[in-house]
Amino acid sequence: DILQQAVPGNLRRADSFVAFLKRFVAHLKKRLQVEHVVQESPLAFLAQLLNEEEIEQKPLRFVSERLRSLLRTLEVTDMQEFTPLMLIADFATLLATYQKGFCIIIEPYDERTPTLHDPLFQFCCNDASIAIAPVFERFQS
Repeated sequence: DILQQAVPGNLRRADSFVAFLKRFVAHLKKRLQVEHVVQESPLAFLAQLLNEEEIEQKPLRFVSERLRSLLRTLEVTDMQEFTPLMLIADFATLLATYQKGFCIIIEPYDERTPTLHDPLFQFCCNDASIAIAPVFERFQS
């Protein structure tokens, strides 16, 4: 489905895409500044993202593929160096693609070390049938 769609204009040029990613990362950093556990739906997260950063849902669906395309174009050989950014891009794409049956959990610290501020950001699937559906579609026999 997404492969058939055109990449939005604000993601086509490399400099625009990097600026877009910077705004998204800045929003994530801001959201990580919590004192207690926060759980919300992807739709609520997207609404806040639109309200605060003016980032719409549609371009987020293309972030992961656009980043990989940019890294290929730049002929980056050490992809490991960009793993954290690729995780953020994957999160953006998943967030924009799946709303029902998922939630976002933001924790201020790991419960094993409650005195150390080490926030944790999770995109959780609450319905296993959603996660396994593509496997069943691909391997029907």
